[in-house]
Amino acid sequence: MNPASKIILWAFYGAGKSFAANGTPIVDLDSMHYGFTNVGSNPHDSKSQKLTNGIRVERNPEYPQNYIQAVRDSAAAIVLVNCEIPVLEQLENVVLYYPDLSLKQEYLKRYQKRGNHTSFIHMIEQDYEGMIRSLGRLPYPKYVSNEKK
Repeated sequence: MNPASKIILWAFYGAGKSFAANGTPIVDLDSMHYGFTNVGSNPHDSKSQKLTNGIRVERNPEYPQNYIQAVRDSAAAIVLVNCEIPVLEQLENVVLYYPDLSLKQEYLKRYQKRGNHTSFIHMIEQDYEGMIRSLGRLPYPKYVSNEKK
């Protein structure tokens, strides 16, 4: 595939990347599987945040280069990503999708419902507004959702 025709869609946590990729010709590359070792098959399982089948999850020393390469090597026309902003800045043809500031409580409920670890939920609860404002300042095309699920 011509790299110039590939779209890298960065979407906020809980925006529906896994749901969108289910059964469609879209690839969902969860950075957790590249950034950590021994991650289970369900990255949203609270147990996979620290232990997977009794095995400690550790930072992968090959990250972020292994993730960037996987995104670039993907044959899909649309690649869904969820990486940190410094990693995102190393990719081309990026579009951002994130919620409006008014949807904070909606997104916190989503994280609880899908079983995210309480430390993740607390981090989002504390940093949501700053994260959304920071995304708004990035130099990429954006879609800001006002939609509740």
